[in-house]
Amino acid sequence: MATILPSYLTPAMEFQKPGKRSGIVAFMHRVTFAAVEAIAGAVLVLGRRTIFADHWFPGWVKVAILLVTLGVILKFKKLPEPVIILAAALAGLIAFPLMQP
Repeated sequence: MATILPSYLTPAMEFQKPGKRSGIVAFMHRVTFAAVEAIAGAVLVLGRRTIFADHWFPGWVKVAILLVTLGVILKFKKLPEPVIILAAALAGLIAFPLMQP
């Protein structure tokens, strides 16, 4: 929450358009691609560490939360990200007692 919330609370800065300067436009495209690639890589690493935290076989509760979240994302394409995060957090809070020994 602390990572995502500031981007919604602070107004976006306005940048001037680069115009027809192809060098600047190409640079911006490369920077954007690199940022998306870095975020995707971090998501894969963190997801793998979460699902396979204790051993090679994933817990059924974690897989269930993953499948429900993925199903919601695929069914409702225009759903805002905070709603998805809130739904996954609620599912985790409901499933937490089930994961305790």
